[in-house]
Amino acid sequence: GGEGRPPLARRAAMLEAMLRRGGLDARRVWPNLRLVSCWTHAGARRFVPALRAALPHSRIQGKGLMSTEAMVSIPLTAARHPVLAVTSAFFEFRDARGGLHLAHELARGGEYAVIVTTPGGLYRYDTGDIVRVRGFWRALPQLEFMGRADLVSDMCGEKLSESFVLRCLRDAPGFFLVVPVAEPSPRYALVLDAAETDAHEAARLAQRLERALRANPHYAHARDMGQLGRLEAWRVRAPLERLRALAGKAARGAATHKTPVLSTREDWHILLRAWREA
Repeated sequence: GGEGRPPLARRAAMLEAMLRRGGLDARRVWPNLRLVSCWTHAGARRFVPALRAALPHSRIQGKGLMSTEAMVSIPLTAARHPVLAVTSAFFEFRDARGGLHLAHELARGGEYAVIVTTPGGLYRYDTGDIVRVRGFWRALPQLEFMGRADLVSDMCGEKLSESFVLRCLRDAPGFFLVVPVAEPSPRYALVLDAAETDAHEAARLAQRLERALRANPHYAHARDMGQLGRLEAWRVRAPLERLRALAGKAARGAATHKTPVLSTREDWHILLRAWREA
């Protein structure tokens, strides 16, 4: 039945029937979808497995690194990772010791801050982005965006950066967010989705993160001195949706909201603690 109805009506009926049965079948809804272009690095990495599972018939292509100031890297079909957009600007890369390198001087596996000089007039502008060299394609570095250099949490001198936290939880599945907790005593909380992680797994991930964070000598010193308490695991029901709803009340709206893996917001821990589950 339904063949006599207009195409849009038939499609609406199909979608309604799918939703009644519990969810959309992406292969039926978008049978010709071959490529999905989206963010796949840094904080977006944790959502890629779910996207692949939802769209098993489509290729997921990372966008590379695009900023207001410059196009830093672009995806190419022939390259495994986004390639430096060498013609869009003049690039310099600063290593952890402050040394500057040109594109041909980068080392595989090295992490660098991106500095650009652009045709629009920016001169040696530090974008605040950290990239990791994943290899080379025709002598051009393939770059993975690791996070923002300026996103740093520092309650007791521990200086945790977004890129460092990402490395510590690189293979963790699903949603996670590390938030500073100032009351009643300084410590950090690992926020997880209660629908994805049970209490046992949450405790295991928190222990793993606590051990990994100690690779930062400033964090280890703060813990050993008793300035920071032990990291806790907080399971929250639908944390991403709740944080998006908060962003929707802001002037820029939810469409531009990006949930980091490390928060420096002083109010989020209050809200997340109120939403946490046992």
